Amino acid sequence: MNERYGARQGEKVKDEVWIEDAGKNGFLILTKDDVRRIEIQVLAIERAQAKVFWLTERGLKGSEQVRWYLNNLNKIVAAATKPGPFMYAVYERRIELVPLRQPDRVGQGEQTTLPADP
Repeated sequence: MNERYGARQGEKVKDEVWIEDAGKNGFLILTKDDVRRIEIQVLAIERAQAKVFWLTERGLKGSEQVRWYLNNLNKIVAAATKPGPFMYAVYERRIELVPLRQPDRVGQGEQTTLPADP
């Protein structure tokens, strides 16, 4: 974030903004947050055709997060060749494609609209 937006601005950038920016620029999104819970973030993923890889275990230490991603590096690289938008759940030794929209959660969470494309 700091490299892209600067130290001060990086802390203020809304999730939906950096998600869309990352997706449009072809960056993979590695996260420990289940971004499907917040509609505006799902919309950002869809608009930007983003490719998201989500750690399913929130309590992992930094070194464990790195290990889980490295354990699955070949699978992540292979999945990343497919067109987005998509989201993969990352487990210790496997990844699994998950739906961006959860039928039981549609319309829940923070509601707002994304800014129009410039």
